[in-house]
Amino acid sequence: EKYGLPAVGRVGPQTRMKLQEVFSGTQAPVAAPPSVSSGKLTRELELGMEGDDVLQLQAFLASDPEIYPEGRLTGYYGALTRRAVQKFQQKYGIAQVGRVGPQTLTKLNEMMP
Repeated sequence: EKYGLPAVGRVGPQTRMKLQEVFSGTQAPVAAPPSVSSGKLTRELELGMEGDDVLQLQAFLASDPEIYPEGRLTGYYGALTRRAVQKFQQKYGIAQVGRVGPQTLTKLNEMMP
């Protein structure tokens, strides 16, 4: 948080570059922000996973502030994403397990542009 990075609780590429910069005293290259692709999700998702599909899920969930008011687009499936998925599941009558399993995946893909 101190350096303006997403506080996801793991050392990803952006954090690694910032650590290198801070401890070596040199300027590390700036990581490009993740891009959000359109299309359908192709795999089940759960806590601890990361990737473009997680980013796509987060972007879709963030389009409804009641479901994902934090709207953090990190590409990492952390606690906030899990909570948003549970709210999505509750809204659409799916068991609130907090992971994108078969039923949730189907519903998301029906609704995603």
